[in-house]
Formats: sequence, C-alpha cells, structure tokens
Amino acid sequence: MQHQRFARLVTVGLMPALLVGCMTQITTRLQPSPAIGMESLAALGSIERRKAAIGLYIAPNLRGLEESRELTQGHTVIVPIGSPFSAKLLQGLSYTFERVALLDKPELTPDLNGLMNVELVSSHVDLVGSRNIWSGQFTSQLSIILEVKATLTNRNGDVVWVGTGAANQTGETTYTAYDAGSSSAAFGLNEPLNRAIDAAVTQIVSALKQSESLRRFIAELGAK
Repeated sequence: MQHQRFARLVTVGLMPALLVGCMTQITTRLQPSPAIGMESLAALGSIERRKAAIGLYIAPNLRGLEESRELTQGHTVIVPIGSPFSAKLLQGLSYTFERVALLDKPELTPDLNGLMNVELVSSHVDLVGSRNIWSGQFTSQLSIILEVKATLTNRNGDVVWVGTGAANQTGETTYTAYDAGSSSAAFGLNEPLNRAIDAAVTQIVSALKQSESLRRFIAELGAK
C-alpha cells in the first residue's frame, strides 16, 4: 500500500516536467508599448515645440532590430526593439519640433529644415531561467543593453547636434510549469523591454532639448 502511494507521488511530481518536455513548439512576441511611458514623459518636463520641420531617418539595422531567445525548451521569445524604439522616438521628437517626418532614406525634401540620422551603436539581449525546486516555479530574467547615436544636421549637411541614448535594464517574470507552454509565461518581460527603450529615447530627447546648439539652429531659422 505504501509502495503504491509512493508511486503515485512520484508520478504527480514528474507531471510538470513531462508537460514542459512534451509541449509543442510555440513562439511569443513581446508587446512593448509604442508610446513613451508616463514616468518617462514626466521626466522630460514641459513640452515646448520649436518652429522647425525635421526629417527623421532611422538606420535599417536599428529600425528592424529584434532578437530571439529561448524561454524554455520549445518556447521561443521574440524581443522587438527597433519598431517600438522608432515609434517612441518619433513621439518624443514631435514634442520638440513643430513637425517631424519619418524618412525611408536620409534625404531632405524642400519643406524640411534639418535631418536627424539615428544609428545603432550596440545592443545585447540575454534571457536566462532558473527553477525553484521547492515551489516548482520558474523565473526568467531578461537583460537588455542598448546604445544609439543621433546626429542632427542642417540643410547644408553641417552638424548641429550629436547625442546618444543608452539603456541597461534587467527584469524578471515568474511562472509555473503549467504556464510554460503559453504566452502568459513571457508577459512579465514586457516591462524591462519598455524601460530600456524609454530610457534610450528620453536621453536623446532630453539632451536635445537642453542643447545650446539647437537654440542657435532655431534662431537662425527664425532670422531667415
């Protein structure tokens, strides 16, 4: 009788592990917000649009940047960086300039006063997991390192301003073995991804707003 009870306990204990090992292959794409978070907006301070029209060109390797990492065996997580970064930067710059046009190539049209060229300097994504043998819960930790460079030039191609945005963010999510085969296991990883992108964007916008060279650029446009 005791042997039968022991056998049942062993079987129940193995079920989560078997479920994780036998589940079908799934892919989860993280869903960071396309808008700058309220906390980051508050850090930017007051909105003051300069009377200038700027073209924004984001290098293809940054605009399309995304990474794939394995959450658990059979569960791949796609970490999109470039698309939400581009949307958030466009939003941030629209608070800085009267008009911002997203360009497919780094060429100014007659109605634009300057060009901001944004390029990727470096990026690194790491996703590691661990399991608590006592609770049976899994913890996955997402780390994101991102650095970008922005250069604003006038219509003559002269450099008006150069700045960088960087982020080094880590966050984690906890889930059970029964959740490992569903997208809900990765939902908690959206938060560190959002924080990293917000940090890089707001650093660029904040530094640009405080730039003396930008003030001179706007003053020259007003004098024409």
